[in-house]
Amino acid sequence: MLAGKIVTRLLITHKTNELMEFITRHYKLMFFPTKHFVRFIVTFCVSAFVALFVACATNAPPLTPNVSLSSLEQTRPASSEPSPTHRPRQHSGEHIEGLGEPIDAPHFVDSFPNHSQTLTQSPARVGINFDRSLARASQISIERDGKKIEPGALEFDARKIFMSAALPPNQGDGLYFVKYRACFADDTCSDGRIGFRVERARVKNFLDLTHEKNVTIQLRRVKYQPNEIIVARGTTVTWVNDDPVEHFVNSDPHPSHNAHPKFNSLDIPPTGTFSYTFDKIGEYTFHCSAHVPQNMFGTIIVRENVP
Repeated sequence: MLAGKIVTRLLITHKTNELMEFITRHYKLMFFPTKHFVRFIVTFCVSAFVALFVACATNAPPLTPNVSLSSLEQTRPASSEPSPTHRPRQHSGEHIEGLGEPIDAPHFVDSFPNHSQTLTQSPARVGINFDRSLARASQISIERDGKKIEPGALEFDARKIFMSAALPPNQGDGLYFVKYRACFADDTCSDGRIGFRVERARVKNFLDLTHEKNVTIQLRRVKYQPNEIIVARGTTVTWVNDDPVEHFVNSDPHPSHNAHPKFNSLDIPPTGTFSYTFDKIGEYTFHCSAHVPQNMFGTIIVRENVP
């Protein structure tokens, strides 16, 4: 109580001498024997008051209106167009000039080919996976180097979360853009886009094993060895796990694995094997689902039987 009155008096008078006179006149107590002691008490009280004021000002909550998160969400404008996204790494190569970023519609999961993937031949089909059932109004259109390619009829899987369309064969090298419209049961539709490249010259990097009827690929040091090969139709390829960890052989894309649905292993334990016979020509891209971040990818080109 005394300290409060002293500080109040100090704030009113702003003069230490007047304050001491006030104390001496109104509080003639035995513990104020000298003016030096009074100055000490006054200094202490003022310091304590200033420290308390600073602490309160520092810890005070900001003066913001009482707005709930739900009301902010309600007032946030909805985006009418999908935005470019940076997705986890897929079976894709280096940056391809002219492709830009993919545009993913809502509920997009993955696609084949993957965005920014380089193939050695035009794919037989393009496909896009979603996590929500699609409506029949969905569409796919394809361009190569700015020229429209007429795809086959749009097809859906049984659950209608995957749509695909066939390409006419032998479309050749170039930059391909797959533009799609994904429509859903609630009558909403959104547009998206992926792009890939076809470059036949890359086949020179592949190991030609077309004269082998049985081929072995080692899974070693988190790699497929070899990882790019050419085989003849009817060849059986066996993967042998030489690593101390489990591996997989899964068809692209990740995580849907449905470019070639039958071309998928279960987990391959250490020393375990997985075999698959390639009875259709084409280009098969695959990966280890457990080691996608480590770039454990592979490609097999299947050609017609050679004499």
